Amino acid sequence: MDTSVSTQFDRVVFQATREIFVGEKAKTKKVKGVKRCINDHPGDRRSVLQLLTQHDASTVHQSILRLLSDKVYESKLIASQRFPDLFESSVAQSEARTLLEEQATRTEQPAVEGILQTYGDDSQENSEWTEATTVLN
Repeated sequence: MDTSVSTQFDRVVFQATREIFVGEKAKTKKVKGVKRCINDHPGDRRSVLQLLTQHDASTVHQSILRLLSDKVYESKLIASQRFPDLFESSVAQSEARTLLEEQATRTEQPAVEGILQTYGDDSQENSEWTEATTVLN
């Protein structure tokens, strides 16, 4: 299998198994452990089972072991470097995030001023109440 085909296959395998190999399972080192993780996974296994049906099981297992060895399941950074297209946010998401940040910046200052004014007044009232209580005692 040439490198580009292998990379594409690893990408498909990663997508199908990324919910399975999390936490301690991401440290699995042997085929037997890989099989156990897949079989014991309580979630949706259809995509993995489909891969195992369409391709030789040992090829799928070797791909998973390669991804495990490269710590792709353990680190979102490593996974995003290996498969950048799976982690890129869409243009719409980026634009929405920018708009929300701009709106938050515009509304932040008046909100802070309002809070300071409210609590500033409370502090002054508390101070006046303390003085009045002291005079009465």
